[in-house]
Amino acid sequence: GKPKMAKQTGGGAEQPRTSPSSSSSSPIGLLVVATALVAAAIVYPLDSKVVVGDFEPEEYAGKDAGRAAEDHYFISNGVRCHAWLYLPEEKGTAKTKKSEDQDGKPPPPVVVMAHGFGAQKDFGLERYASVFVDRGLAVFMFDYRTFGASEGTPRNNVAPNMHVEDWNAAIDHVASGGLNGKVDPKRIGLWGTSFAGGHVLTVGSMRRNDTRIAGIVSQVPHLSGKRASLNGVKQRGVLGTLRLAAAALTDAARSLVGLSPVSVQIIGTRKDVA
Repeated sequence: GKPKMAKQTGGGAEQPRTSPSSSSSSPIGLLVVATALVAAAIVYPLDSKVVVGDFEPEEYAGKDAGRAAEDHYFISNGVRCHAWLYLPEEKGTAKTKKSEDQDGKPPPPVVVMAHGFGAQKDFGLERYASVFVDRGLAVFMFDYRTFGASEGTPRNNVAPNMHVEDWNAAIDHVASGGLNGKVDPKRIGLWGTSFAGGHVLTVGSMRRNDTRIAGIVSQVPHLSGKRASLNGVKQRGVLGTLRLAAAALTDAARSLVGLSPVSVQIIGTRKDVA
């Protein structure tokens, strides 16, 4: 049941209340309030669909593009990321030597590709890869840390700064050795959609003097966090936005004391915390 409230008395006389403006008690009061808010955020779930604790995503689907792809791994900030390498058919089994295949043809250019907000490479990117491969380009398609077959925790952590680090790590991996000569490390294209459409523009700006970057495709890009946030408020309403903010604050509070994260849906109705 609920704990009983104690009433402080002294000699039968009511104790005087301390003025809120008192400089001696104000910091203590604020500390108590802050501690209470943090404790409440840690203890109480906000919504039945909000996951408090370790989140386990659905089973990884794997590649489904009607063509073979090689599994590759690279390291981003100490965490192993997974990628698929799609090669034009004439390059699929050819051995390379001195950046040329057995027929003397140079290896193909390569498109580095990743998905958007909260998504992973098996969410339909294989079809885009097929279009590039049919036109003679290789595709290096990767999952961000904590997504898909890439390692890292907490799972499915949408963190744009981390995503940009992963993009740079993937490019460096491709450019450093050309994937054992199977692609041309001096002709690299970047392709991103939605959230990743913004990432490739950011990465392209960061690497504007990198002559190995031959082109960038930014499809329906995320360009303004402020504009997206304002649109989100309109769609969710004030109450829905406050509930989402409460979930974010709960996650931050739990992180401060070393507890497991809080996860929310990416897609939901206006009634959901999403």
